[in-house]
Amino acid sequence: MTEDLLPALTARATEAAHARDPACSCAAAATLAHRDDATVVRHAAAVAKAHAPGTDPAELTLRLAVAARLPGVLLPPLAPAPAALHGRPVTYWPYGMPVDPDDACVVTVSHPSKTRRSRTARGRAMSVATSGCRRPWPRSRVRSSVRGAVYAMVPSPD
Repeated sequence: MTEDLLPALTARATEAAHARDPACSCAAAATLAHRDDATVVRHAAAVAKAHAPGTDPAELTLRLAVAARLPGVLLPPLAPAPAALHGRPVTYWPYGMPVDPDDACVVTVSHPSKTRRSRTARGRAMSVATSGCRRPWPRSRVRSSVRGAVYAMVPSPD
């Protein structure tokens, strides 16, 4: 982890907050997490997350797109694609309560479905975690909503 990452990420979180609310009260930025796999910084109502080095930007962009398409189920991002910062992809989010692991519904969707025989057909999988308190939907409803969003955005290789 580079020493320059945290101040640069803090500046990006500040930019994201001011883009949402130019009259930002500019409360001090807070570091929510600072680990090798992720660094998360908050400024007012915006959060910037630097993902682990080596995170696939295409896969991350797909996750952002799914979250944007399902605002009632998932927290929608502030930007449609990750930005690069010190060799790490960065995503921007509105500040909210993190998903409690005990309350999480983790959904894994493969596209095309795993029932296809070719290896390329089994190649794209996506897992998302949602909190039951955002919308008290049963897991099957969340799974079908996420699957529908993924299928709508990713063309089948056949």
